[in-house]
Amino acid sequence: MIRRPPRSTLFPYTTLFRSILLDDVRIYNPYHLGGVFSTFNTDAIKNVDLSVGGFPPRYGNAVSSVIAITTKEGNSKRFESRGGISLLSSKLTLEHPIPHGSILLSGRRTYFDYIYNTAIRPHVNGSFRFPYYFYDLHGKINVELTPNSKITLSGFYGDDVLHIVNDRWGYDDANNYRIIGKDITDIRLGNRSTTLKWRYIFNPKLFAQTIFATSRFRTRFDTNVGVIDDNVDARDVIHDLTLKSDVTYFASDKHEIKFGLDLMRLDFTLYFKVGPIEWLAYRGKKSRQAQFYSFYLQDDWKISPLLNVQSGVRFTYYNLGKYFRPDPRVALRYRLQDNINLKLSCGIFNQFFYTFNPEDFDYIRLVDLWFPIDERYKPIRAIHYNAGFEYWLNDDYRLSIEGYYKDYDHLLDLNEMGREDVDIDDFLTGWGRAAGMEFLFKKQQGKIYGWLAYSLAFVEKTIQLARASSRIENKNFPREYQTFYPNYDRRHTLTLVAGYHPGGKWKFNTRFTFASGLPETPTVGWKAYYEPDDNGNIRADYRPVKAPKNSERLPAYIRWDVSVSREGKLFGLSLQPFFQIINITNHHNIFFYNYNLSSVEWDGQGNIIYGKPKRRGVSMFPILPTFGVNFKF
Repeated sequence: MIRRPPRSTLFPYTTLFRSILLDDVRIYNPYHLGGVFSTFNTDAIKNVDLSVGGFPPRYGNAVSSVIAITTKEGNSKRFESRGGISLLSSKLTLEHPIPHGSILLSGRRTYFDYIYNTAIRPHVNGSFRFPYYFYDLHGKINVELTPNSKITLSGFYGDDVLHIVNDRWGYDDANNYRIIGKDITDIRLGNRSTTLKWRYIFNPKLFAQTIFATSRFRTRFDTNVGVIDDNVDARDVIHDLTLKSDVTYFASDKHEIKFGLDLMRLDFTLYFKVGPIEWLAYRGKKSRQAQFYSFYLQDDWKISPLLNVQSGVRFTYYNLGKYFRPDPRVALRYRLQDNINLKLSCGIFNQFFYTFNPEDFDYIRLVDLWFPIDERYKPIRAIHYNAGFEYWLNDDYRLSIEGYYKDYDHLLDLNEMGREDVDIDDFLTGWGRAAGMEFLFKKQQGKIYGWLAYSLAFVEKTIQLARASSRIENKNFPREYQTFYPNYDRRHTLTLVAGYHPGGKWKFNTRFTFASGLPETPTVGWKAYYEPDDNGNIRADYRPVKAPKNSERLPAYIRWDVSVSREGKLFGLSLQPFFQIINITNHHNIFFYNYNLSSVEWDGQGNIIYGKPKRRGVSMFPILPTFGVNFKF
């Protein structure tokens, strides 16, 4: 425990501060199954641009990194179809020309839940039902109104559903131990997005793009268990209206100037309740409406054949709190040799809403909740310093190394001792810093191809200790702080992706991932609180005693996938049957730990022995073989 400690240490780019853009529109939940699968069907993706730091002024409202995803336009010449069917899921993408344009439709759905619950479950013992599925749909229509004018209508719709039902055991009125009910956990989260885009070319040096988009993101988390005080009821709904326009002007061979205007309105409904305790209650009259007004100016300047400078500034006005923030940024790229580039960048970045994850609540760690910063808190600010180089050994091999350092201010954490009727108690404030490096070695051609990536990241966060109120008996008490590794502090990540195409029709692919364990707060004991129930009997309520925050780590994440496929044709169709084994080593990757507080035993004389809480790890999927076929025509 420390009071206003020195501002030290480290913070990587994390999903909590990352902006995910699909065709220039923010997507609030970019993953299925807690990050195991991407939300986006790769058959519909044209390009992915990742900026881990120092990103240009055209991107705003993010303080860590930006992933900009561009989807395909659709084939305007002929009909084209591709898809795949396997034991786990199916996907289908259709492209077709229309007068003066094209249309693209893409969809995907997992159905292992249906196969297991209808075909496998009746033949195995037990009442387990596979609880999870997801789907996503994407559509895009492009129409050229004139040779200089094009309009695009696109939509994205996806949902995750996790519905867990377990038998609840207990004693009935006759004191018989049997199933007395069901424990239910229901989690649903997903995105809806509809976008209208107009692009117009004024002349060869000037063109503009205007977007109007509406979207909705929702998270719903409900539990119905035997202990009423443990029931969870959480909602987070965001309705997003966005109007933005970007202009590009080629002033000369040396200057490319971009400028634009963003207008956003976000309506937030958020509440988070466990048993009778409600931490956040922003619903009904207390729901939040946030408005953003942003303007940016960016110049790409080729000073010489060896040196490029990108500089600019972004201005944002935010209505909640009436905040106005300028974000200046600059990036340099210098060609040291024909095959070596050096990169430097720095800038200021502000974010006006916050993604938080109540990391000490095991099940809630599955979801992220979004909260708009208001006049009680300052916008999150970061200063980035990035440096790196790229080295092309030849047309086949590429090496890149990039290091970063980021300083964060005005960070927030949920105050778990706060009350919904005391607004000042919702969040705790603090700061953090981050440093790390990214290494990538890529081989693009030949029979053997793939890439090797390694990242080293250091993260620490300094946040106020949880408090019941910032004022006690009208006296200001000194605020105490704690420094800890947040639950996204992944120290080492190593990924190897490789393919082997010996020639002919066979292909072999593999992917291996090692990631050091994430921090967690273990339960080291319990306390029993005694109180009378409605019948006058004394009832014991077991409550956990936690170790220092995130003082231990989960085991390392290890996953190795292999697959083999063969290309062929049947009735004019291009087919690619495949066989895949996911997690071939059957490594038990722990998602989180469950702790049994009522660890009670009896000795030989019938005396009660109270033991330490027993821990059980909740793992991700085991070894999972599957087969199927991809097709194209």
